Amino acid sequence: MQQTLQGRPNELWPAVLWNGGFYLWHLGLSPSLAAGIQYSQTLLESGQVTATLNNLQQQVSSHG
Repeated sequence: MQQTLQGRPNELWPAVLWNGGFYLWHLGLSPSLAAGIQYSQTLLESGQVTATLNNLQQQVSSHG
């Protein structure tokens, strides 16, 4: 899972892209499912997913 979050393709990669793409499309953040899948890939490969996860973990630990 860590490889996937770091934007390194592995056996989970297709499922993560499809799931992320679906939610981005479903929430209106992407105009189509195909665009959502591409956007998911961009977010993972750019490190934005890992950065957001780290930020959330820090916020949770500071309130706990």
